[in-house]
Amino acid sequence: MFGTSGDPSPDSWLGLPSEQFDALAAGIGGTAESHSLRRVEHSWRLLNLVALGNLADARADAVPLEPLAEAWALLARAQQAAPDMVDAIVMWPQVGIWAAYTMRRLRNLVHHHAPLWADYGYLHALAAVAGIQAGLSFTIRVPIRYGSVVLPSLGYVKLDTDAECADAELSVVDGVVRLTHGVSTVELRGLADDGDRPQEAWHPLPRITARAHGATISLILNDSDTYRDLREPAAPNALPAEILSRWEALLDEAWRLLTEHHPHYAWAIGAGLVSITPLQAAQRFRPLSASADQGFGAILSSEPEDAAQMAVTLIHEFQHNKLGALLHLLDLYTDRPGLPRIYAPWRDDPRPFQGVLQGVYAFVGICDFWRVHRTLPDQDSDEARLAQFEFALWRDRVADTLRRLSQIEALTPRGKAFVGSLLARAQAWQQDSVPPGIAADASMAADDHYSLWLAYHRQPDPYLVEQIVKAWQARQPRPERIVAEDAIVEDDQDGRYIDARSALIRFRLADPATLAALAEQGEKHPNWVSGADPADVVLVSGDIDRARTMYLARLAEDGGDAKAWTGLALALRTTDPSAAETIRSAPDVLRAVYSRIPPADRPDPLRLVAWMGERSHAGH
Repeated sequence: MFGTSGDPSPDSWLGLPSEQFDALAAGIGGTAESHSLRRVEHSWRLLNLVALGNLADARADAVPLEPLAEAWALLARAQQAAPDMVDAIVMWPQVGIWAAYTMRRLRNLVHHHAPLWADYGYLHALAAVAGIQAGLSFTIRVPIRYGSVVLPSLGYVKLDTDAECADAELSVVDGVVRLTHGVSTVELRGLADDGDRPQEAWHPLPRITARAHGATISLILNDSDTYRDLREPAAPNALPAEILSRWEALLDEAWRLLTEHHPHYAWAIGAGLVSITPLQAAQRFRPLSASADQGFGAILSSEPEDAAQMAVTLIHEFQHNKLGALLHLLDLYTDRPGLPRIYAPWRDDPRPFQGVLQGVYAFVGICDFWRVHRTLPDQDSDEARLAQFEFALWRDRVADTLRRLSQIEALTPRGKAFVGSLLARAQAWQQDSVPPGIAADASMAADDHYSLWLAYHRQPDPYLVEQIVKAWQARQPRPERIVAEDAIVEDDQDGRYIDARSALIRFRLADPATLAALAEQGEKHPNWVSGADPADVVLVSGDIDRARTMYLARLAEDGGDAKAWTGLALALRTTDPSAAETIRSAPDVLRAVYSRIPPADRPDPLRLVAWMGERSHAGH
């Protein structure tokens, strides 16, 4: 990490003033903070490039390309001729992702069927772009991946080949770029000055721009860079014009929302975000987005449903960008082996606490967005009801998560200050009023998600389960302890889509007609919610008695059905809150106990729940 030993004042942390740290620790930060973090990332990026070079020097598999030293030399020539231009190229987000990925390959931490030189070769392509932008004349060999030559930050050239991995000669004389593979040559003109203009075989990276309230944002839609996917290299996939138009229209509306109502976030995003990698549209109310610590300035996002979803996605992922950069500068926690994975309300799976810190930082921004946005539309509108729900749901979950994080000993003094500042902000939001019905919906969604997480991922203690089963069979009170103090958490791959009932609540609030159609058509409906069951639709639609009957029928078929147990808890919330709480707090134990009782002896699930809830009950 950068900085000095001990615990210096923020002013000494690579030029990050204390007021900027305070702004970031509050979950906000604007233009100045983005510029500072970009400087941090520039230094971090250079260190990673040096580290990559040192690792690669020990390998001799850059064939058939020139030695890496020649690519470095071309990059250095360009740096001397046009330093600002080359700095911008080095800060192309995919450079960081590529460097991290290639170092993992060098260390045999990831594997790919392509030869290693194909990944090394991104440096050759990067040097070529720097040379083109700096106006140099040169010749260098560059990799062909998936039939194309990618020029980072500019676009790609489709060559007359189906080769998944090969090489081409790239030469530049007087600004004219020639790419030769075999007997075929493609000639490109004006890339340094007019690279956005399509030419034969040339596919420039598309750009979308929005202007509002005197501020402009211009973002690249990254449809072609080899390292735009965070997992592994990907082939170019040019976006159709109609999709580009939709993205531009969404950005235009989202930027107006951000600049008018969320200026701190807008200025930070405008100063730091460079590109979006578009993903296919996701299920309704389940947007997909991602970013990487090594890719400052880039996000991946499914096509948003509307301007509000796009605005909140930009906030969400740029929060990750900001914290990722800050963590390259400061130690907010110490790495300690053996820390357990814990609950994150926005994830199906157990997460390491470092990941939960990243997540909660993003959700502070998300919650803040909905806190403001809920006041904008007509308060009787579907949009306002949905915004109120999102605020109520995330306000409480963010605060709870920050309270748990604040108790983790791995936090450094800076980390404690950081989490404490976020918690103070989240606690202040508890004073904001939410309509009672929507608050109840948010509470139901939160309880359901946590209960399902417990049901799948917390492992019941086999000894305690055995004692509970024996007590039941002997008609004795249940044991005092039913959950082990040091209960083990393991990722159960079946525990996915545990937000299904939350998604159905969103349909009821924002699109009740579709919820009714889901009830009528079931899984045949195109908007069916993955992970949902017809009983869930009945429950969320308000027919509690019928839903309870349906969940009990499912348990008669499968006593270990986690979603039926937790659905039953929701159906009992108003009629039998004690039973609902018994299920909610120990669904993992109930699943295990009920499944261990021989089928011929299994009671009505409600009898078992009542017994489990009565510590002093003498029998059943």
